Amino acid sequence: HRDWPRLPAQLQVDARAACLDDALAQHGCAVLDQCEVLRIDADAQHVRSVQARRDGRVIVPRGKVVVLGAGALHSPQVLLRSVNEHWPK
Repeated sequence: HRDWPRLPAQLQVDARAACLDDALAQHGCAVLDQCEVLRIDADAQHVRSVQARRDGRVIVPRGKVVVLGAGALHSPQVLLRSVNEHWPK
């Protein structure tokens, strides 16, 4: 809200400061920006891969941990496109 006071800069935390810098530097994390996530492939327990379109090509990144950062509007759309026998509507 516009009328709320702003926090001093040293108290403001975003995803980069909270966790991304550490993940990139110490844990082999990769950030794939400019992707259109087509679907998430998962079994009953784990995400196996993500199908995405980047620069006009379909890619299938895999990892031990997958974080979807599609925002409040697009995350539900991706999840609905990813329905399967383990994760029905």
